[in-house]
Amino acid sequence: MLNWITSRLKNSGSDHPLGSDKGIDAYLAQIPRVNPQTTLQDVDQWLEHPEQLSADMPPESVARAVERLDENIQPALAEAWINYFNDNRQDYLADRLLKTLEHHYRSAYQAYRHVLEALAQQAIQSGKEPDRTRLTKLAVRTMQALVWGKKIAQFNYVGPDALWWRTCHEVLFLARNLGLLHGKVSAYPDLPETTSVWREYLVGVLFESVPLSNLTPPQMEALDRTIRKVESHCLFIDSFTSQTPFRINLEATDGPSRCSPGQEMGPSWRYFGPGPAQAQLIKLRATLQTSGKLPDWLDNCQCDTRTAMDLLHLLIQHWSLTPPTRQQERTPLAANLLVVAGLSMARRAIAAAEFARSGRTLDYKGHVRILDLHRVEGGARPEEEKQAPPKTPLEVLQALESTGIQQITDTWEGLDLSAAGLGARLPFRRPWHSIGTLVGYRLEHEIDWRVGIIRRLGRSHGKPNAGLTVFPGIPACAQVQLADKNADCPWNEQIPEAMGLGLLDAILISREERLLAVPPDTYTPDRRADLIIGGKRQPIRLAGIQESGPDYQLILYRENEA
Repeated sequence: MLNWITSRLKNSGSDHPLGSDKGIDAYLAQIPRVNPQTTLQDVDQWLEHPEQLSADMPPESVARAVERLDENIQPALAEAWINYFNDNRQDYLADRLLKTLEHHYRSAYQAYRHVLEALAQQAIQSGKEPDRTRLTKLAVRTMQALVWGKKIAQFNYVGPDALWWRTCHEVLFLARNLGLLHGKVSAYPDLPETTSVWREYLVGVLFESVPLSNLTPPQMEALDRTIRKVESHCLFIDSFTSQTPFRINLEATDGPSRCSPGQEMGPSWRYFGPGPAQAQLIKLRATLQTSGKLPDWLDNCQCDTRTAMDLLHLLIQHWSLTPPTRQQERTPLAANLLVVAGLSMARRAIAAAEFARSGRTLDYKGHVRILDLHRVEGGARPEEEKQAPPKTPLEVLQALESTGIQQITDTWEGLDLSAAGLGARLPFRRPWHSIGTLVGYRLEHEIDWRVGIIRRLGRSHGKPNAGLTVFPGIPACAQVQLADKNADCPWNEQIPEAMGLGLLDAILISREERLLAVPPDTYTPDRRADLIIGGKRQPIRLAGIQESGPDYQLILYRENEA
């Protein structure tokens, strides 16, 4: 790509290849369109270095080139977003796509801010009235790129830092000083909805006022669209009221915070909240509950009706004057956690702990002596005089873990613990660190492995952290044998009929709550099955599904008489 541009520069003297509409058309015509990521990356090579364009072109030509390049790749940008949400997975490929999108919005911000300031400066020097509609559109795209880039960072549970807020408020004051702050324009030709710099800023601030650490990226996207839908009904004023429970300092580098008694006051503080939007949210929730159908503006973000209602409930609760508080007291946890991901590895770790707790050992001397009776003349070898000291259960467990579990185990720093939750600090983020992931964990000094589900992801003190939902009691390895064949369960197809087994590996998470973790697509209402633990069978019926993830279902069951 750059070789082509360089050749154009050499062959055309001082004329820049993007200095005319004809040159821009020629450049856009040879950009590959098969992969949206490649399309974005090719154009971003220019957008991320607008100063290089300004070195060879006047501000007007730079602005035209930036606008046309950005507008031309909007279909590829939309396709990239659809691909990300439709794949709905947390792995290397999804992370790579998200990084491409984040880089694009950062490049777009740099390009649009550069041309906005250049055109404004040119108008001041020439004394001519600038095209205010065009400047407003450039300012809107600048703020929009900032806000969308921030949202992508939140997808990785990295909130905006002081630099981002300072940059955002610089753009806000720049638009205000140019008289562009409240001007309404259509950001792009194919978007019928009008917006403004102020609206884009307010959407970004409202988004940050919601607890995001326990939401998945699709849920964050649905939340962002919901905020955009009700933003016009929200309040943003100069004083505190019962309808404006949040505030932000326009001259500081901090994000929004909830109002509290005795707080600092000043002319730079602005107070905001739902206001009449609260009634709109309640009305929308009632409509969803009645119709059971999602509105069109929630298409292509992997959001179902239940999720949308939960998000509306979250907004209504958190935007109230008295938000929900933590129900259970947490105590400090000064210990490291060993963590494995997924149902299969958690069950394997639990099996190792059960073996170690049983008192059995990994000593195969008895088997060796039997072999010696057949191999050595005169009987078995004489016993060694010194016997090795017996291993402790923890040493037995560590020996078992060294055969495959240890190699894929992460070490987390425990922070706090409650009856139903656990907080931990992570050394770094992994692709499988996502809301709803089932993990197995144990404290380093304990034997028992337990089961948890990631409920919250965030950052503190510069490091990622996580919150787990934990369950009472010690889990047990189990198997489930389904009494009737379920055509919708793909696991049945993997079990040879000739074996006559049909056993599914499972984890009995809690006897008190009668909660099982089983492979996906196992549950159907009121299904009969046998629960097998330690060779003993217990007839059960599957009573309900509490939660599901990529590799598991949490199922409630009830016991039947044999």
